This record gives sequence, C-alpha cells and structure tokens, in this order.
Amino acid sequence: MAFNLSNAQHNKLDALLGDLLDSYKSGEFTKAQVVGALAHVFTAGVIDNEGEVKAWLEKPEVLQRWKDDTRS
Repeated sequence: MAFNLSNAQHNKLDALLGDLLDSYKSGEFTKAQVVGALAHVFTAGVIDNEGEVKAWLEKPEVLQRWKDDTRS
C-alpha cells in the first residue's frame, strides 16, 4: 500500500535532495555516498516504510546523523 506525502513534505523532500546533491557538488561526500543515502530513502518508500521516509523529511537530525556517520 502506498502512502501519501503532504505538500509540505514534498517541499522537504526537495530540500533533502538539494542538500544531498549540494553535499556531493561541494566535495563533502562522494557520489557513491550520496547515491547510497538517496537509495536508502527511496527503498524505504518502495517497501512502504513510511516512518523511515518521513523521519528523513521531518527530522533534520536524521540527515545530520547520516552526515556525521558518513564522515567518520
């Protein structure tokens, strides 16, 4: 079963994608690292893991934790 995103959540998805792409563009993370993060969120959506997708969209600390973990 599919789940729905609100307009606000779509905007947050745009921001998440932009942040990750900017992180690659700036050299902060490699293409493989950013693709891995995007694939994680995409796969969560495909398997209807609504909580995981929305956590990435609604909780800035999730992206920050990924960045911190990926840097180390």
